[in-house]
Amino acid sequence: MAEAEKLNLKFNARIVDSIERAVGNVSIEHIAADGSVRALSKILEHALWDENAQRYGVSSKVALDTLDAQFEAGRDKYDIMLDVTEALVEAGFLPQNTNVEAMRRNKAAANEALADIN
Repeated sequence: MAEAEKLNLKFNARIVDSIERAVGNVSIEHIAADGSVRALSKILEHALWDENAQRYGVSSKVALDTLDAQFEAGRDKYDIMLDVTEALVEAGFLPQNTNVEAMRRNKAAANEALADIN
């Protein structure tokens, strides 16, 4: 199973506005924290880099295929949510003191603890 790379996401006011409108005028903070496949797909549709078109934004099919590829590579929804959170922090849409690396370390430690139990 090949390891998936962190998602290449970009957020600016236009992209965030389009995501919020697509989900039904819900704030980006709530959408990013949602974690549902639908919310993640909508985020990717607007903010994921499209290699073929050389721009940000992809079709619904490509967004869902990207999620499937991430899952098949061993990542989970929380990994993807952390990619989204990190990109939103870097773009200024979430507090700059949000420590995504600490969140990633906590997730890894929890996974190790669960593996020890099993």
